[in-house]
Amino acid sequence: MNDKQKESLFQKLFVDNRDRIYRLTLLYCREMQDRQDLLQDIFYQIWRSLDSFRNESQIDTWVYRIAINTGINSCRRHRTRNRWRDKWHEDVELAEMVPQPDPTDEEIQRLYSCIQQLSPVDQTLVHLYLERLSNEKIAEILAISEINVRVRVHRIKQRIKTIWENEYGPME
Repeated sequence: MNDKQKESLFQKLFVDNRDRIYRLTLLYCREMQDRQDLLQDIFYQIWRSLDSFRNESQIDTWVYRIAINTGINSCRRHRTRNRWRDKWHEDVELAEMVPQPDPTDEEIQRLYSCIQQLSPVDQTLVHLYLERLSNEKIAEILAISEINVRVRVHRIKQRIKTIWENEYGPME
């Protein structure tokens, strides 16, 4: 593909995927600056890899794989720093993500706090599930079987429930 075609395809991929990928960065990064850096790094990796796309999967699946791999690698690099945050600081940062207070916003903040305690791979699976992708699509993106997706989603739901109950009491 020539440079003009590459630039055109990249612009389309950016417009079509930026919101979805930004939501993915929310799971991997708590600080706004870190999310912006990760978003830029993901799109840089997409740009860099465009010439190697072989049409063996849908391009959206390929974009997700790059975003997830870049996010997980970033998370691993920053895990030590994020591990030592105190609870109050986490709540303040999560509250800043929600534009207007609403009774359900606190529950959303709590849910994201629980999700952030999962492994990076499980966070990714939750993100794809919350994006309402089919089990088939999730399996393709994560390179696992559909049955494995269903089992892992079930186990993750149980883990999130346990984390929630340990931190906030029984779910209502």
